[in-house]
Amino acid sequence: MKRIHSLLIGVISIMILAASVSVSEAFRQQREAEKAFEDKFCLVFEGERIRPWEQEGTVYFFLPSHFTWENTSLEVLDGELQIDGGVVNSYDFVQYETDRTYDYSFTRKKKSYEGKLTFLQSANIGSIYIETESGSMDQVDRDKKHREQGQILVKDPRGGISYRGPFLSIKSRGNSTWETEKKSYSLKLPNPVDFFAMGEAGNWVLLSNVLDGNKLQNKLCFEMAEEFGLAYTPKGEWVDLYLNGRYWGNYLLCEKIEVGENRVEITDLEEETKQLNGRLQDLETYDTGTRKGGLASQKPEDISGGYLIEKDSYYDSVSGFVTEDGNLFSLKSPQYATREQIDYVAGYIQQIENRILA
Repeated sequence: MKRIHSLLIGVISIMILAASVSVSEAFRQQREAEKAFEDKFCLVFEGERIRPWEQEGTVYFFLPSHFTWENTSLEVLDGELQIDGGVVNSYDFVQYETDRTYDYSFTRKKKSYEGKLTFLQSANIGSIYIETESGSMDQVDRDKKHREQGQILVKDPRGGISYRGPFLSIKSRGNSTWETEKKSYSLKLPNPVDFFAMGEAGNWVLLSNVLDGNKLQNKLCFEMAEEFGLAYTPKGEWVDLYLNGRYWGNYLLCEKIEVGENRVEITDLEEETKQLNGRLQDLETYDTGTRKGGLASQKPEDISGGYLIEKDSYYDSVSGFVTEDGNLFSLKSPQYATREQIDYVAGYIQQIENRILA
């Protein structure tokens, strides 16, 4: 039965991937067009600015699920905006229909822009507003190691505030999605927070779903795995993401796979090794070509449990090993594994590989 379940997940994943489209180039073009309009006018709703997005002559405002026109205004920046022939005064309350196309014109310094204007609204998903200290995501999107601090506001589909306050860092993540314009992100909070009843945690992941045209693959696979009873299956909820006032698209807010309460509840070998040796980043490291890790002088007595292992093609983590058949594995926890821990878990995985290939 387990084989049938695995086959079913694989078949559905392939079907969804086959229906996926590459949107990277379109996303890049939309971002460039959006930047051209961000200094002209924007929507102000509940103190948050929502900037327009232009594509092929039509300007779009993407509105969150909880949006209402009550106390909403259009902020016009140094120019004149007309919608269907009527002048829009900055900060006057406005109300328009969603899914309807309006004619607009914007004039500033004898230069005019005109086209179509449409307001589109999501339904039944939460929203996340992130303001970085620099006011930009350019460096984050260029350098996977770069981190930004700032403020974050998380709202449920009805507009209830799940969290408002600072965040410690946002950074790009991923491998294949890293090559696209619409990045995935890791988010670190100063204290654990429970988002959408997924359990309290300080680390969260925003998956861009950029290679999945219908946005269903990750969510569907998570829910199927949970139904099949696979332990520690991550939960995820769709959200609208706004970065520095600009709509960034539909994302899947997910639990990060990590050792800890409400996550993968196994022995934290990283913490035990840290208590014995102090700051692990200062450890001398080793790399034999097939095994690598840290050289700790003090080791936990029991190293039989508490490992998060990832099979990948990059092998760029601090600790990892290569099997006799050439399979690459990186350790996510303990990130700074001792030589003894690497030898133990590598030997364990080698036994599994030997049985599979026998």
